[in-house]
Amino acid sequence: MIVRLAAQEMMRRIDKLPNEGWRRLPIPFALTFAMLLMLTGCINIIPVPRQGEKREAMLLAKVLSKLAPEAKTLQIEEHNCANGLRIDMEEAQDQVGTGSGREKFTAYVDRLIALRDKRQQIRDTVSQGAYESPMVFVIQHDAVVVMNDEIGRTQTWIELAQNLLLRADMHHSGSFTELQVLSSKLALFLNQPLENPLYSQVRDLQEEYRFGEGEVAP
Repeated sequence: MIVRLAAQEMMRRIDKLPNEGWRRLPIPFALTFAMLLMLTGCINIIPVPRQGEKREAMLLAKVLSKLAPEAKTLQIEEHNCANGLRIDMEEAQDQVGTGSGREKFTAYVDRLIALRDKRQQIRDTVSQGAYESPMVFVIQHDAVVVMNDEIGRTQTWIELAQNLLLRADMHHSGSFTELQVLSSKLALFLNQPLENPLYSQVRDLQEEYRFGEGEVAP
């Protein structure tokens, strides 16, 4: 049916040509010509969306490549902060929120808050792009999830630390539950290998759409 309609349309166009010879083209020739036209159209049309997807992929890859070094630096800073905080907590124990230990503890909390805020800025920047390609959208979403996971982890530490300080302000007697929980979470994080946030998403885009790292370098 599609071929017949295409042939009819082709004959209609041929009929408008000034050369009388073209008007007497046999139907089989017209059908063949129409099929060739359709095939040619498919060859020319099919790559167009793919090229559009690749452009979107490269745009996202450029954004992620620009943000990835900072995301990596923040993770290293968080690792150093977590290590220092865990050591000081073990030494101070229940006195971590009082006296001279409180000032150091509060400084760690401030560092964690700054790390969280910078990660939120990275996440918001990644979220800004609007991509029509399903694959590019999925990879963008994956990058946002990665940043949300890191933000959530740091936020949990901040809340535990702030609750610990609140208990100290209330002159709570006995051991602090938050102290053990926070120490356990810090140890779990420190025992895990450092990752390269956002770099894996860039690699996924490169492998899927076949472009080089130099094409999206910031």
